[in-house]
Amino acid sequence: RSVPARLIHPDEIIVREDVPIGTVLYQLRTTRPASSFHLLQLTNGHGLEIQNATMIRLNECTGEITTIARLDRELVSDYNVTIGVVFANDHHNITQEQPISETATLRLAVEDVNDNPPTCARDTFHTAVPLNTLPGDQLQFQLSGMCYDLDVGNNSRLSYTIHNGNGSTTIAVGKDNGILYLTTPLSHGMIGEEIWLNISVSDNGTPRQSDSVLLFVKIVEANNFSPVFSTSQLSFSVSEHTPIGAVIGRAMATDGDNGRQSFVKYNFASFQRGFSINRTSGEIILQRRLDFESEPFITLAIRALDSAAPGAGRSTQTNIVLNVTDVYEAPAPRFSQSSYEQTILTKSATGMRVLFIAVDNMSGRD
Repeated sequence: RSVPARLIHPDEIIVREDVPIGTVLYQLRTTRPASSFHLLQLTNGHGLEIQNATMIRLNECTGEITTIARLDRELVSDYNVTIGVVFANDHHNITQEQPISETATLRLAVEDVNDNPPTCARDTFHTAVPLNTLPGDQLQFQLSGMCYDLDVGNNSRLSYTIHNGNGSTTIAVGKDNGILYLTTPLSHGMIGEEIWLNISVSDNGTPRQSDSVLLFVKIVEANNFSPVFSTSQLSFSVSEHTPIGAVIGRAMATDGDNGRQSFVKYNFASFQRGFSINRTSGEIILQRRLDFESEPFITLAIRALDSAAPGAGRSTQTNIVLNVTDVYEAPAPRFSQSSYEQTILTKSATGMRVLFIAVDNMSGRD
């Protein structure tokens, strides 16, 4: 009994992203002799088609799938390879235009290698720590959100260590999470001092790759209070005819600290179309036309920030509701009809009424 003609293939082929160009990834097999193999389509994992000739080649005679370009998992992590086969006894004169006997789709999974070093947003960072910070307290600035690795899995898992610096006995860093925290008490005599740390950021791949950053930490006066708004929610009324550029209200907040840290600055907590705010005075300025009919209420999210050093600041947020007031807008006068026509005799007397035109002002007013 003859064996059914079938294409033998795995569902998935796993290949390291650093294989040399020209590597044979797999050789297709069949249960009966095949006349030709054909690469019908190549897509990425999201279904977007890729030009076949740019990444892999399928030998029509041997069924070998070979790389013809460098793979990069960070660009494309997997491919779907659709293959067709024509069996030897199906057609006598095989050409590429003839029907395919069987098709199959293989998943080509690109395996990560540790080819990317950790990357941090900057080489140097500046922050501050208030005097009232206690040993064990976390700093406001955290290195963990500033560094990343484009690899995956263990290759992208970062470790943090203090390499050197005059602050290595004052501040420590969590090896696995990059969290910075104080290790020794601060004293008044340290106010104004700036300590520095050279921190190494390494991945956990093989071979291990690393980057390093400099962190400068200034010790500042204790910042005990956050800014406080006069009320938790403010409300202003503003006419819909208010001109652009007019001051329509003011946000006011106070801070109970002393010195520089008591100066309050203002900004919007989220994007606000058509409004601006004076950073120092809190005055809110209109930058667009208002319309009561389409937008009778507008809510602005305002943030008040103290002037403490970066990393030691405090802020508070509130909402300001603008009540847009309606202004009577009389409609334009309107003729009773769109056109008028009247015949006038050549011998008509002067002052004789020849036509009556009616106009309605739609307002009920003169």
